[in-house]
Formats: sequence, C-alpha cells, structure tokens
Amino acid sequence: MSSMVCQSCGENPATFHLTEVPEDMGPGAQAREVHYCEACAAAAGLSHEMTAGGLIANAVASVAAAASGVRTPETEGLHCPHCGMSFHEFKRKGRLGCPRDYEVFATPLEPMLQKMHACTTPRHRGRVPRGPFEVRNVVGDRLLQLRRELQDAIGSERYEEAARVRDEITRIEHEGVDLGESLDVGGSQDPADPSGPLGLSASIMAGSNDLGLDDLDRRGGEWLRGGGTRADIVISSRVRLARNLAGFPFLARASEEQREEIVERVKVPFAKLPLETSPYYIDLAEAGETLGSFLVERHLISRELQQGKGARGVAFGSNEAVSVMVNEEDHIRIQSIKTSLALGDAWQSALAIDHALEDELDFAASSRYGYLTACPTNVGTGMRASVMLHLPAMVQMKQIEKLFNAAHRTGLAVRGFYGEGTMASGDLYQISNQVTLGVDEEQILEGLEAILPTILDYERKCRDELLTDRRQLQVEDRCHRALALLRSARILSSDEAMSNLSTVRLGMVTGVLSGVDVERVNELFVLIQPAHVQKMRGEDIDPPARDALRAQYVRQNLS
Repeated sequence: MSSMVCQSCGENPATFHLTEVPEDMGPGAQAREVHYCEACAAAAGLSHEMTAGGLIANAVASVAAAASGVRTPETEGLHCPHCGMSFHEFKRKGRLGCPRDYEVFATPLEPMLQKMHACTTPRHRGRVPRGPFEVRNVVGDRLLQLRRELQDAIGSERYEEAARVRDEITRIEHEGVDLGESLDVGGSQDPADPSGPLGLSASIMAGSNDLGLDDLDRRGGEWLRGGGTRADIVISSRVRLARNLAGFPFLARASEEQREEIVERVKVPFAKLPLETSPYYIDLAEAGETLGSFLVERHLISRELQQGKGARGVAFGSNEAVSVMVNEEDHIRIQSIKTSLALGDAWQSALAIDHALEDELDFAASSRYGYLTACPTNVGTGMRASVMLHLPAMVQMKQIEKLFNAAHRTGLAVRGFYGEGTMASGDLYQISNQVTLGVDEEQILEGLEAILPTILDYERKCRDELLTDRRQLQVEDRCHRALALLRSARILSSDEAMSNLSTVRLGMVTGVLSGVDVERVNELFVLIQPAHVQKMRGEDIDPPARDALRAQYVRQNLS
C-alpha cells in the first residue's frame, strides 16, 4: 500500500481497505483498491460487519477474470455434471459448487491457482486423508451424482424416483461401490440411533438455553490469559483447518436437506473429539442474534457462520481453546487458539481434532490439490495460521504501514480483530498466511514464524522511541488519562473503550502504569463488546443503555 491516508477526505488515517472489482472485467479492466477512514467508510455504507465471504469472493473473481482473460466458448460452456455450476458462475461468485469442479474446470482453474498461491505448478504437498484416493473419489462422485438426482426428483415431485435414489445412496454409504471389494464409508452410523456415538453425546446436543454459558460472559477464554516472553505483543496464536465431506456438494450448491444431513453427519463423532474440557454444541439455526454475536465476539465462530442460513452449528470446549464450525463456508472449520506465541501447540490441537473427525468421516480430497475447499484460496492444506498482535506503538508512531508492506512482500495477510473482512480495533491486528497450496503445514508455520521477530522488534523499537525523554511525558499523560477515564466514565462506546484499553495495556507492559492486571485488560477487549454487555443485562437494551452498562462494568473491573 502506497498510502494509509483516507483517499476520500485526505486527512484521517485509512483503516478500511477494500478491493473493488468491476461487474464484468473484460480486457484492460482492473480491480481498484480503496482506503477509507472510519467516518468515510460509514458514509459509503461500509462497516465492520461486512462478511469475509463477500470480500474473498471479490478477490477470487478478480483473479479469475485476470487469469482466464476474454470469455471463450470453451470456458463459457463449462458446466459441472455433478452440481450444475458453470465456470462463468464460479468467476462471478468466487465459490465452487462441488469437489468435482476442480477436475471439470481444471484447464482455466490452473492459472488461477498459480496466481493465488504464487507457484508455477500448483500441487499439494501437505498431509492427506488416510485411505486410497481412487476409492474415495469414485464413491464421492457417485454420491454427488445421486444427490443431485434426488434433489431434482424432489423438486419435480417424482417421489417414487426420489425414494429409489435415496435407497441407492443409503446402500452405497453402507456397502460402497463395486470396485472388487466392499467399502465401509466413514460416517455411516445412523444419527438417530441412541446407542451410537451420538447417544454418548446427548448432553452436548442440548438446546443452547441449557448449556451453562452464563459464566462465560464474566471471563475470557484461556487464549487471553497471556504469559511468556512475547506476551507483551502477541495476544494469541490460531490454526484453522477447512474440510468438506466427500459425496456432498459445497454449500453454494447444497439444498437445505443436504445441509441438515451434513450437520447430522458431523455431529456423530463430536462425543469423541479431544476438546480438552467439557464440550458444548450450539445449533445456530435456532440461536438468537445476541447469542450468535456473543460467539463471534469470543472468536468461537466467524461472522459468516453467524449470518448464514439453514442448518449450521458449532462445538467447543469450555476453555474455548478448540472449536468446530459446521456449515460455515466449508462443511467443517476446525479452529485451535492458544495464548501468546504457540503456533506449534495450536497446530497439534487442530490436528488431533482433524484425526478424530477423519476416523468417522470421509473428507473430499485429491492427490493433486489436497483438501478440496469451496474457495480455491483455501485448497491444499486448507490451513490458515495466524497470530494476533497488539501494536499500539507502531500505530502511534504512524509506522503501521510498514507492517502491511512487510506482510505483502512475504505473502502474508494483515486483518482486523475478528479476522477476514474486519478492521483493526484496539490496535489489534491478525497476521496470517495466504498460500495454502504448494506448501505443507510445517512450511506455513515456519513462514509465519520467520517474519514475527522482525515485527516484534519493530514494535519494541517504536515503544522505546515513545519513552525517550522528549516523548515520555506525553506517553505517561496519555496512559494515565486513559486509565482515569476508564475508571470514572459513565458512558463508554465500544470504540472508545477499545482505544483506551489499548493505551492502558501499552502503559502496563512498558512500566508506565502499575496496579492493573494485563490478563484482565486482555479479557476486557472481549467482555466489553456489545453482545457481552447485552448478555449481562439478560434482556434487549438500546445502545445508550448498553454504553452506560459497559462503563459501569469497566469501572468495576479497573477500580
């Protein structure tokens, strides 16, 4: 980025960054990056709640248009026989319809993958599901075809044919297809059988009102605890894995009945998952808006999952270190989050969940492209590794642009407090990998860990500069004013609270302030968010009342 000043007003720092893609990118047309401050972004109708899916779809559409060039009969006539998606529809939406699209669209898709993943030969190099790909792909292809036939038959009210197709799906799931041997397909346990794995987890599947979540709004997850030599800057480390079930279309082409079936399949092994502590499952199709926002604020689910439609849910342990989202962008999103700098530990926890699910379910994968995902930006390992950093000194010294530049040069992405599609709040930034194909999981972790010392050293140098003789008094004044305001304010908006908490945290870790627990400040970054404040009251309250309750809560915690 050449400038971090709002290009609309030309005065305020740009905090909202977006790529605008023309509706129809012909030859010579180009995507355009726009950078707005908070006020101008709001005036343009942009907000923190913009979904990551829309932003990524724009990026994929841009790459698709650039890579595929002018429309040709060869590409325009491409349709997947299994899900019905055309290549033109994929270019427009940025999402594939089913795992088979990777083969059907292979010719125009290959140059797109080269650009997305910065490799001349996009081939998978990471771990793969256990079992032979040939058997998995034959079974998956047949099930995809049958499920589309079933959907068509039901839509045309040909119920006898639908019953026949459903019986054939059931037979294949229990016996496999004829490859000279019987195949036991994972996940064939009847979800309605109380003696199966789901029966063991009946308590997990209780309604969300009986989950004992009331204590969560008074404390943060364990990933906010801090500790370690780098905890002054590194808040947390996260690893996320994207997986899809073989034999099902991606969600862009899934019917509501198929979405419900995916949820039931994935719930079967939940009782066996190593969630580390007492597990919960929340049906997000039945959850209210406040509960959904509450889970987003705690980083247990994405905004996209909260705002989705139809059958979907999330399982997580009571310490919130691991969560499994169902029917977000992909069928399964595994997330492991650890306090401070612990990418290796986060990866091992996510891998344990991955193994446990793989014991019961067949994942869509190929030897060429690895784990197959709805968005090609995730194909391969399906892995996103990230760290959340507190960088107030770089922001105050107006050096945060260097972070964006360094990340861009090394193939990393910089995102806001809630990840993709969000802006920074409280000087908190997430740094993550962008490439998932052509590298293995260890290389992804090593690439992220390689740039971290440079970022951490630069933030510390900026902190040292702030505490030089000519600046120290101003910094001390700013930190003490922030703490005094938080201890006495009667009205606090989310943005004002986050900004002042960031300044207080800077004062604590640099020794300017004392008498405040850094762990509690970390927790308050989450606990003062709107849905948390709403949940404290236990009833719907308007924004002014929420701001007053937030101020009261902060006073109680920092007095």
